[in-house]
Amino acid sequence: MDIDKYMPTTRWVDFSNNCLTDIPPSLAKCPDLSKLKASNNNISRIPDVLAGCSKLSKLDLECTTYQGNKLVTLSENMFVSWTMLTELNLAKNLLTAILGSVGALPKLIRLDMHQNKITYCLQYQLILAHYQN
Repeated sequence: MDIDKYMPTTRWVDFSNNCLTDIPPSLAKCPDLSKLKASNNNISRIPDVLAGCSKLSKLDLECTTYQGNKLVTLSENMFVSWTMLTELNLAKNLLTAILGSVGALPKLIRLDMHQNKITYCLQYQLILAHYQN
C-alpha cells in the first residue's frame, strides 16, 4: 500500500502506545493535520519539520507509562507556526523549562506539563499575560 498518497488528506493521527523513538518526519506532508497523539512511545524530541503542520490544534505527547516518552527539550521554532494550537499535553516527560513561545500561542486553552522536571520558565510574564487576557 502506498501510504504517501493519503498524507495530503490526513487530519488526525494516533500513534499512542507503540514503540516509536521519533515522530515520523513524513507527517510534514500532512498540511491539514490538526490532531497528533503519540503518547506512551519512546520519543525524546519533536522533529523540526513538524513546524510545517500549521493547522495543528491538538498535540498529545504525554507519558503515562514507565517506559513512555522522554522529551527533554522543545524547539522554539515549533511554536511560531502552530498558531492554531489549542491543546498541548506534554505531561510526565523530562522537560526542564517552559519556553516563552508557548505563552505566545494565541489560541492555547489547555497546557498540561505536570510531572516534568521543570526548574525554569522562560519569559514567565509573557505566559501570564496570555492567560490573563
